[in-house]
Amino acid sequence: MTITENLDMDKRPAFNNEKQPRQLTLDELLANAPLATLPLEFKPMKPTLVDTPFDDPDWLFENKWDGYRAIAVIDKHNTKLLSRNDVSFAKYYPIINVLNTWPCNAVIDGEIVVMGDDGKTDFGALQNWESEKGSTLVYQVFDILWYEGRNLMGLPLKQRQAILRHVIPQGNHIIRQSIPVPANGTDLFANAEKHGYEGIVAKRANSVYTPDKRSKAWLKIKVQRRQEVVIGGFTKNKSTIKPFSALLLGVYENGKLRFVGKVGTGFSIAQQTKMLQNFAQYITDTNPFYIENTGHILPINKKAPGETIVWLKPELICEVNFAEITKDGLFRQASFKGMRIDKQAIDVTLETPKNTTETIAAEESKEGTSLLSGPTPTTTFIPRGNDWATTNFNGVELQFTHLNKIYWPQEMVTKRDMLNYYIAVAEYMLPHLRNRPMSLNRFPDGVAGLHFYQKDVTGKAPIWATTFGHDPAKGEHHNYIVGTDISSLLWMAGQGCIEINPWLSRVNSPESPDHCVIDLDPDGHNTFDQVIEAAFVVKGIADALGIPSFPKTSGSTGIHIYIPLGTGYTYEQSQVLAKLIVSAINNELSHFTTLERMTTARNGKMYLDFLQNRPEATIAGVYSLRPKPGATVSMPLHWDEVKPGLKMGDFTIFNAIDRLKETGDLFKDVLNKGIDLVKTIQKAEAQFGSR
Repeated sequence: MTITENLDMDKRPAFNNEKQPRQLTLDELLANAPLATLPLEFKPMKPTLVDTPFDDPDWLFENKWDGYRAIAVIDKHNTKLLSRNDVSFAKYYPIINVLNTWPCNAVIDGEIVVMGDDGKTDFGALQNWESEKGSTLVYQVFDILWYEGRNLMGLPLKQRQAILRHVIPQGNHIIRQSIPVPANGTDLFANAEKHGYEGIVAKRANSVYTPDKRSKAWLKIKVQRRQEVVIGGFTKNKSTIKPFSALLLGVYENGKLRFVGKVGTGFSIAQQTKMLQNFAQYITDTNPFYIENTGHILPINKKAPGETIVWLKPELICEVNFAEITKDGLFRQASFKGMRIDKQAIDVTLETPKNTTETIAAEESKEGTSLLSGPTPTTTFIPRGNDWATTNFNGVELQFTHLNKIYWPQEMVTKRDMLNYYIAVAEYMLPHLRNRPMSLNRFPDGVAGLHFYQKDVTGKAPIWATTFGHDPAKGEHHNYIVGTDISSLLWMAGQGCIEINPWLSRVNSPESPDHCVIDLDPDGHNTFDQVIEAAFVVKGIADALGIPSFPKTSGSTGIHIYIPLGTGYTYEQSQVLAKLIVSAINNELSHFTTLERMTTARNGKMYLDFLQNRPEATIAGVYSLRPKPGATVSMPLHWDEVKPGLKMGDFTIFNAIDRLKETGDLFKDVLNKGIDLVKTIQKAEAQFGSR
């Protein structure tokens, strides 16, 4: 019996007595879903943890399944079952075998669970599911994201679930659709408490699917406090007969592993024996926990008489229940639930429940917006539906066409999504674009189509746009569009400009750049960790010169580092400083860097580009999208984020706005008063020599 079936029938809503609307056919349900090729990868949408259950007719409620989240990509009877971190779940082959029999191509989202005869799920049993008697391996499916060449993620949840009901074959007990309960979340939560289930998930009925985003349109409410934790070691008491006494647990905070307590219950001796065998390859002499000098002894430093501690490399993850968190930040009454294999240790952070009422209010204020997180409520979004739209920004009317065109086929991101991103990011981006001429790089058919460059917008720019007349070195006359406000930004994006390319100087001083830029441009033979190593050499040089430096990802393969300049300096002077810096880098890292501009002469080495510091040259602007896989963004970084493990794919159209709401504009100080360039060059020449 499923959890929904266990719910007291007299408390379920009496919708059967109401007149039901005609059920739409599958073709009718699919009519508004845009065409899209099968993407190569998916990242699941994530719910936000809140503190209390609630009732709401606009929400659907379902069981929170206690298992492994899994995306199934069914392609011509060849199914891949993948974790939220792209780990293969091939070991759960009975599920794959059934999915391979489906007469369709689709991408579905669900949870792999082991379910007992009583309808309860057992997370620990997933580790050895084949030996669990009286239990069944089940794939509880709750969403469908793509079906037969159509992207379904922009459709409302209730419509996607209706499609799923048409698609999922009936009569198979391994693949089951998770049936939601409308409106009554408190009753379903009470049922979960009564029967010992993990909790429930609330989903806004009209919500779209936002991959790789922790959304307030999906909320999870847990019966017990539960947390993923990193295992940093284990203890063994002298008198115990068990393989070990307790696990030492931690979560990451600001990149450091913080100790949160021990767990010594919840596992059998057989489980412990198997775990201890696995621990052997992770044993280390180094304590992985960050111990802040607080002036008092923390529990991690206390050892009972006869107790030994074995440290482990912080790579293994388990899940525990606990009663509460003490004032010292430690878990009380922790109980082991099982190991996790579907997440990276560095991603394990403490999950604190948010206030339910405030979270729902924040979500409802965004109702009717796009797939992306919104900026302030005063900003207008381009709604879903029609392939065209007319909007008004600051008194300027803008018309957009081909809004449903897929711009990133693998990610199924549309032109509308791109425009909505630029609306959301405008408040952060515009200060860096204002009064700068722009070079256009247009992708009218998205990243998979042809693109072309356009500098001169004579006869092309709208009459309200600000333009800048300039005679380039080749003797032609160009009218460049100027970044002035959100209207100019969106006009460029509407022309298919996926990336925004501003000059380094402004129209009132076109020969005087505001920044000196170091462009670390790796060859295909370089690793991104080498780019990071080179970036830190730049920082070391800048620190030695006593000047500020600001890093951002390029959004493509490299890192850009900006040095703000004072007024009145020339591009030639800026280039002198850039060349001095990159020459010093090359002296230190010559085994993988080069100053050779010609690609054929680089011999697979990273190009240290100082020639970006020249008139009319452009570089992808801060917060710009890039026409690259993943719909990546050129994102400013804290210097302490520039470390091995950083990936370009960490910053995309799906998560950039959420990050900005947390960090603010990390590039704002680039616009502050710049350095004394002449003195800095003199100091650099004295330290590094004239290059």
